[in-house]
Amino acid sequence: MTRLSTATGKKQFEYSGDTKTGIELFYGDGLQTPGRVSAETIHALLAEFASRGGPVYVGTSFNNPRLGSIGDWLLSREKQNLACYLVPTLEHLGLGAYDASRRRFSFIERHGNGNADMSDAQAQLMPTESFDGGSLAMEAGKMMSRVAEEVTRVALSPVQRIECSLSGFANAETLRLRLNEWSLPKEGEFVVYRFQTEAPEEFHAAFPESSACTYKLSRKNELTDDGVTLYVGSSRSFASRLQQHFGFGSEGTYSLHLKRWVPETLCHTPLVLEYWTVRDSKQVRPIVLQTLEDYLWDHSQPVFGRRGSK
Repeated sequence: MTRLSTATGKKQFEYSGDTKTGIELFYGDGLQTPGRVSAETIHALLAEFASRGGPVYVGTSFNNPRLGSIGDWLLSREKQNLACYLVPTLEHLGLGAYDASRRRFSFIERHGNGNADMSDAQAQLMPTESFDGGSLAMEAGKMMSRVAEEVTRVALSPVQRIECSLSGFANAETLRLRLNEWSLPKEGEFVVYRFQTEAPEEFHAAFPESSACTYKLSRKNELTDDGVTLYVGSSRSFASRLQQHFGFGSEGTYSLHLKRWVPETLCHTPLVLEYWTVRDSKQVRPIVLQTLEDYLWDHSQPVFGRRGSK
């Protein structure tokens, strides 16, 4: 068993094995947490990254590693990112070298005779990752293909549909009671949602100029001919987010703030709230969750709000 430090030097771990048999890792408190990277995964990783021109980012975040990094690749393939332990192990085994910041790693290319060209690895320790010719587009395509595969495996609850109107929320207390009646997803569960109405033109016309408001209002978008969606979003604090949208939340948070500006003539207009809950969402990468919201946004073309991560 060999003991090493992670790239930052703040933690230690132990490993045994090699690229032919697979690598066993032990980390965490007392080095009691086991992990394993199979020989097949290591060979696939070398095939994926060793031919790139220049160092690649390691991506040590367990849940949200940098896109295109070794950690991103591991999380997509293995559903677990052990890059912070695997990459120092690969360095110890002589398969590459960190750059000075120890955030990027250059793999050593091996020639037909099996000999490693260490000079190439050292020469590649440049400040940023380089791309030759069409490799930028190719690598971006690979990354999006991996994301697409993960999106298709996401487990979503059946759509839930709630009909309401602003007239039913005279104050924050009545809204709180209604939210309890709706049995919304618990705090921490990831929800993708949208508000719809049969009167998008009226809401669009009544929307105030954000510069004239004391509260932070969502953006006003172009009104499409067939659009009935007011807003598309996502949240892990769904009940609190709805309080903000209905106008009983903090003025300093961007949201619809409906009760603050919607005229009395629209308060009885039916609103439809649709939402989907992602099962086991803590095991799903943020970029995959964001893709779900982005697709719903593109499909719905909402009257208000921004596309993408806020």
